[in-house]
Amino acid sequence: MKYRFPNLFIPGAGKSGTSSLHLYLNQHPLVQMASVKEPHFFSIDKYFEKGFDQYLNLFSTSAVNIKYYGESSTTYMASLNAIRRIQQYIADPKFIFILRNPIQRIVSHYNWLLSQGRPLNSFREELEADIKKPFNPNFSFYNGFYKSYLELSHYGKWISEYIRVFGRSNIHIIITEELNSQPMETINSCYRFLEISELKTAVKIQANGTQKSYKTNRARLNLPAIKKLVPNRVKNYLIQNEFTKQLLLQEEKHNIQTYSPDESVSIWLTNLLKDDVMFLKQITAINFSSWKEFQ
Repeated sequence: MKYRFPNLFIPGAGKSGTSSLHLYLNQHPLVQMASVKEPHFFSIDKYFEKGFDQYLNLFSTSAVNIKYYGESSTTYMASLNAIRRIQQYIADPKFIFILRNPIQRIVSHYNWLLSQGRPLNSFREELEADIKKPFNPNFSFYNGFYKSYLELSHYGKWISEYIRVFGRSNIHIIITEELNSQPMETINSCYRFLEISELKTAVKIQANGTQKSYKTNRARLNLPAIKKLVPNRVKNYLIQNEFTKQLLLQEEKHNIQTYSPDESVSIWLTNLLKDDVMFLKQITAINFSSWKEFQ
């Protein structure tokens, strides 16, 4: 068994389809994506300081023809430490970014946290409190959950750093809306970027971790019945464990209503993001025509 260093990264953007992209890329015979999608090795100090041994286990293989070993830690998107460490330790890395309309990304991010049972303020209050806060992957607001709604949506700001360090030719950008509407053409553009053969067909991916987790756990565990059988004192003990807490809360999480911004909030978000989107267009030479608010 051999251990390989990764040379392909999907740094983000989170809530934009990175899980689908990870699984699509893994269908190519010359690509092996990590068994753990987001190890956060280069961005979170406590993981990096443990050394490479455990991290490289994610890329162990007996195959001899793999050209790219990849992972998809979305904290890399806005981490200067990750950029510096990848530059220092990885030879000739390639990067594929999948970008979603940043307004939709922010709303999806907020709704995802709601679905996970995290305590949040109203959408506007969350965003206003978040505006000037820098993103630090070492400090999540709750057990690995991040906010940083705006910082993680400043695509131009962060991709410009990747371009500065690694060069535009080593960076490929796809758009979430195009992956959804034209999956094969979009994925084949990634393969062309990597200079490997295109695929004629691929298994269609619709990755949605939260919904899949809910359906699977409910079917296997019949959660409402379990909740009736568990005494309150036992439940209070179990809830201290994050995994059991999530299982016990799945029914409540499923019933949480999602947020949808009204026109005034959409205009407010557009004004917050428009300068960065304009910068993104300039540095990438991509129009992002499907993002109607920014045309």
